[in-house]
Amino acid sequence: MLNGALALAQSPSFQNEQRTTGILGITAGQTARLHVLYPRAPAPILQVLCTVSLGIDDDQGNNLKSKDPAQLTPGKSFSLDVNADTDLAGAPRTQVYGFSIAANSCHLVTNLEIIDNATQKTIAVIRGETTYPFSQAVAPAVHP
Repeated sequence: MLNGALALAQSPSFQNEQRTTGILGITAGQTARLHVLYPRAPAPILQVLCTVSLGIDDDQGNNLKSKDPAQLTPGKSFSLDVNADTDLAGAPRTQVYGFSIAANSCHLVTNLEIIDNATQKTIAVIRGETTYPFSQAVAPAVHP
């Protein structure tokens, strides 16, 4: 029994990192656009080719749209759109969030933008943060 408890306490080794944005509402006349940027590092740092997958889900866990992996070189970006007029036709309002999955070594910048379809102006932007693997720095629990 002790061996089982010890195994559960150990952190698994992750090769991929998932970055997830916060949730924003989208309604008719709007598009949710998930962006990822693979920032360029200063010379003389050499960077690897980065394979990235994107997805936009609703707040009920349904995948609204996903994009096959893309190969990014440093300084390049990749995006995925969910247009409420075409992809969510008939839905009055949908809460959405985006996520990207890539190798740990990629260190992506991820954000979700809501765009007005008529004017193409940005209405809101929310950034992403690393959600998997979990941070090793966890604050201790406070007990009353």
